[in-house]
Amino acid sequence: MSTKAIKVTCEGAALVPLSSLRNFQGGLKRLPAAKYLLLKYAIEKYGFSFPVYVWRDKRGARQIIDGHQRVLAVRKMIANDGYKLEGGKVPVSWIEARSLREAREKVLLAVSQYGTMSEEGLYEYMTASEIPPSLVTRALDLQTIDLKEFDRKFYGNQDDDGNSDDGGEKAHATAAAKESSKRKLLSKWKVKKGQVWTIPSATVPGGHHVIKCGDSTNWKVVGQFEL
Repeated sequence: MSTKAIKVTCEGAALVPLSSLRNFQGGLKRLPAAKYLLLKYAIEKYGFSFPVYVWRDKRGARQIIDGHQRVLAVRKMIANDGYKLEGGKVPVSWIEARSLREAREKVLLAVSQYGTMSEEGLYEYMTASEIPPSLVTRALDLQTIDLKEFDRKFYGNQDDDGNSDDGGEKAHATAAAKESSKRKLLSKWKVKKGQVWTIPSATVPGGHHVIKCGDSTNWKVVGQFEL
């Protein structure tokens, strides 16, 4: 079995041996096979990209507060898939806790997700940043979004059987071009969300049309007008 390197692509407060880190979550979370493949791909492509949050208990043991799944994935990649961790160490950030109970409470804080993400917000972010749609189904795990449905809806990247086609990358290129054109027009005409224009009607004497710059699917925007 050939040896493949796992690069460390971040910095922390210290570098510690992977073997010295202890699972502090117990059975709180698990890493299903499908999720392991997502995480494995992300580590292969981007390296070990974020420090592990670690609490040192009274005995000096290094207990993982946040980063359990990444540590588990790296250990599986080494044991099962022929990988070798660069230097054998990972970056950590030290987390303070006055007691075992407080440390366990901070585990729950670390695994909590307070912000919510919309499909439209994700699409706009990816398009503006020119992030390829292939990242969606190969590396991401966003709890609030069905990523396969998002991929089909915005990129047309899969059919009903989950088979990939060539439409996704082309759709991404088209979307990126549209986004670039939109930004140029906004810059040229100095248009901003919330601006309102009143335009005389060409067909109704004395009538007029009211146009507002904003999202026509958002009722908070549309509801400001009398229909």
